[in-house]
Amino acid sequence: MEELRQLPYSIESEQYILASALINPQEASAIVNSVHSEHFYDVRHKNIMEAMEKLYQNHQEINYTNVIEELKREKKFEASGGIEYIGYLIDILPTYVRWDTYVANIKEKALQRELYHTLSNLSNDILSGRFQTDDILNNTERLVKNVLNKRSVNQLTKVDSITPGVIDEINKRMQNKNDLIGIDTGFKELNNILSGFKKQELIILAARPGVGKTALALNFASAACKQGKYVAFISLEMGKEQIVKRLISTESAVDHDKINKGQLSGTEISSILTAKSQTIDKFNLYLDDSNSANIFDIMAQCRSLKRNGKLDMIVVDYLQLIDLDSPRRSSTRAEIVGAISRSLKVLAMELDIPIIALSQLNRTAAKPDGEPNLAQLRESGSIEQDADVVMFIYSNKEDEERNQKTANLKLKVEKNRHGRTGIMDITFFKHILKFTQEKEQR
Repeated sequence: MEELRQLPYSIESEQYILASALINPQEASAIVNSVHSEHFYDVRHKNIMEAMEKLYQNHQEINYTNVIEELKREKKFEASGGIEYIGYLIDILPTYVRWDTYVANIKEKALQRELYHTLSNLSNDILSGRFQTDDILNNTERLVKNVLNKRSVNQLTKVDSITPGVIDEINKRMQNKNDLIGIDTGFKELNNILSGFKKQELIILAARPGVGKTALALNFASAACKQGKYVAFISLEMGKEQIVKRLISTESAVDHDKINKGQLSGTEISSILTAKSQTIDKFNLYLDDSNSANIFDIMAQCRSLKRNGKLDMIVVDYLQLIDLDSPRRSSTRAEIVGAISRSLKVLAMELDIPIIALSQLNRTAAKPDGEPNLAQLRESGSIEQDADVVMFIYSNKEDEERNQKTANLKLKVEKNRHGRTGIMDITFFKHILKFTQEKEQR
């Protein structure tokens, strides 16, 4: 009973899910496909769920009578509370309850219990004095990663439980043909190619140093914030104050160099204050410049924001600066970056949001002698395989335009897993760190 008191679980959630299956046989198959006996803590509930799973596997209807018969056949009927408790489950179910609202709760509690046992075992290893520190750290990373992976991996789902939602989405798209599927990128032509930044996608934005990939990423973040979206911008090479100065320059159209030097006219100060109060202060933008280059720290931060319902998109600047916690000594940098890109893709799917990760190009792309390609992603590893979208910013006339206030660039969608690719012309106003399409300037 002491363990029952201490370990996290929700008896109501477990009861409501089981009662829903007992009362509504038509819902029972979907319930069995969504949650499993291992997620239940109460032994009675675990037994009842196992009986339902057995009936499902044998192609028998899951209902009150069949569940009782299966429990008796397995000699678990009395251990499951008998007729009194099973009848009680049905009686306590409120008419307004939707079982699916409780599934995430019991899965979360099950994960917390597993994490508790994992950490308890690790504590015992430390106290035993039988293991070296490196062995304990490696074992900790492996075991905790296993728990994290369970959180991000969805259970297998039968196709007929997915198709209704897909048909609904198709109907909505037909009725609202001009609506984007994803988050508005801020560029009409890019929206036409990508249909916006879509949920669960990992988007790679790559360029040579100095071309403006951080500025473009901030433009993407600003466009999302103007739609009321919550955005996390994680910078591993730039402080929060510098990021805000860039935003101020872009939104006020005041020269970034003047802002840094404090050489501003009264009109420019007025423009800055207007941009601050009317635009930037209203952004749901979270900035992180902690220089924590650990992928697990980044994932933990983002999960925390998402749990509070305040995360629609993540931008990471940039991929090659992220590290694993304690990679194997034999791992190459390409393998490490590949593992990081995979972790970001898994995070995008888990949180159901798009993640934009900036990337450098390797030395073979150091000179502007042509269009960049996937092979030029620095320490590419599996970046191109993990990414749903890969975009490049480049110019064949970089040397001519290096000292000019504007640069006519190309934004190339080299890979688009769910649609077409393409190239668009964009203009970079370097002095205010703003990108726009040439057609939009006229």
